[in-house]
Amino acid sequence: MNNEKPVIVNFHAEWCEPCKILTPKLKELIEPLDNLDLAIVDVEENADLVHTFEVCFYLPVSQTQIFSPD
Repeated sequence: MNNEKPVIVNFHAEWCEPCKILTPKLKELIEPLDNLDLAIVDVEENADLVHTFEVCFYLPVSQTQIFSPD
């Protein structure tokens, strides 16, 4: 990731019921903040990123990872 600010990476799937709740809430919370970014990764379309970040799925819990530029 090439970003000056910390990034919250939300791995999301349309079939994931908790994701359908969490993703809009994250957008709502982070949108007004200037010092934090949100990246939403569709796990179906970005299998390479799921593999790179070693994302594990434990239903019914979604996974969010926070990365800092440091």
